[in-house]
Amino acid sequence: MARTKRFEECEILEKAISLFWTKGYHATSIDDLTKYLGISRSSLYDTFGGKKELFMISLQNYIQKSHQQVFSIVKDTISGIEKIQVLVKNVIESFADGKERKGCFMVNVASELANQDDEIYEFTQKNLEAVKEIFKKIITQGQIDGTISTKNNADNLAYFLFNMYNGLQVSGKMGASQETLWSMWYVAETCF
Repeated sequence: MARTKRFEECEILEKAISLFWTKGYHATSIDDLTKYLGISRSSLYDTFGGKKELFMISLQNYIQKSHQQVFSIVKDTISGIEKIQVLVKNVIESFADGKERKGCFMVNVASELANQDDEIYEFTQKNLEAVKEIFKKIITQGQIDGTISTKNNADNLAYFLFNMYNGLQVSGKMGASQETLWSMWYVAETCF
C-alpha cells in the first residue's frame, strides 16, 4: 500500500526557497533540506527528483511570484516614473533595520551559478529579458506621459534600470544603509 504525503508541496517550496536563498545552492546539503523542510529523503526524491530539481522548481516559483508583484505595480494607474519609484522604494525598504539582508534570490543565483550551469545560465538570461521588457513598458509609458525623458531610448533605460535595481539589492545585501541606497537611486534617477 502506497503511503500518503504528509506535507503540502507549496509550503515545502516556500521553505526551500528560503533555505536556498539564505545558504545558496552549493552550501545547502540534502541533509539541510530534509531537516529544514521536515520531509524524508525518499519524499524529497519521490516528489521533486532531487536537490537540483527542487532548486529549479523553487527558482521558477520565486520568479513567478516576483513577476506577479511587479505586474501588480505595472497595472497601477500611476505614471511611469511613479511606477519605477514604487519598485525602487520596495527594494530599499526591504533593507530596513532588523530585516534579514538576503538580497534578491535571482541575483544571488546568477552570481553563484550562472557561469557554472548552462540550465541556470539560460534561466537567468530569460529572467533578465522578461524583467527588462517589463521595465521597458514602464519607461515607454513614462516617456508617453511625460514623466520620463526621451533623451535616452527605452531599451537602454530598461537595461540601465535592471542593473540599477539589482545593484541596489547587492549593495543592500552587503550592508549599505537605506540612506546610502536612496543616495544611489537619486543619482541614477537623473537619467530618467
